[in-house]
Amino acid sequence: GVNYGLLVNYLYNDMAYAGASMVAVFVYLAVQLSSLFLALCGILEIFLSVPLAFAVYSLLGFRYISFLQFMGVFIIMGIGADDIFVLADAWKQSAQQPPAISGSLETRFAWAYARAATSMLATSFTTCAAFAACAISPIWDIKCFGVVNACMVLADYLLVITWMPAVILFD
Repeated sequence: GVNYGLLVNYLYNDMAYAGASMVAVFVYLAVQLSSLFLALCGILEIFLSVPLAFAVYSLLGFRYISFLQFMGVFIIMGIGADDIFVLADAWKQSAQQPPAISGSLETRFAWAYARAATSMLATSFTTCAAFAACAISPIWDIKCFGVVNACMVLADYLLVITWMPAVILFD
């Protein structure tokens, strides 16, 4: 039979790794962005993409959940942090532009947003498409892993182009 005690032990260990990874990403965000507030809002944005993805996954009619799907948490932490860095970097670069761009908050934001959203769209679309391609797999675990991770990447992109710009402007 199945040794459920061993299974639960593995699950707790994996959750500890996920927690440690999230703390490491938070610390790295805080150091790179020089703001605990931006780091906290960034890690929240990344974290929120997980339940949003599972909600969409469920709305698509999928009911199967495996441990493999939760490995997406590690993947989305990297993708999410990268997207936040792209947006924050574009915002910093906007201050160094000629006065036609850097002269007002509105022109800075428009320049930074267009630059970052376009770059992130290219990378998010290709990553989402790669995960979505798993949907044709005859192996159910792979199919579900791909679909839920495609949803996670999409949710992360939508949050990073809506939530994070507001947070950056607020900070």
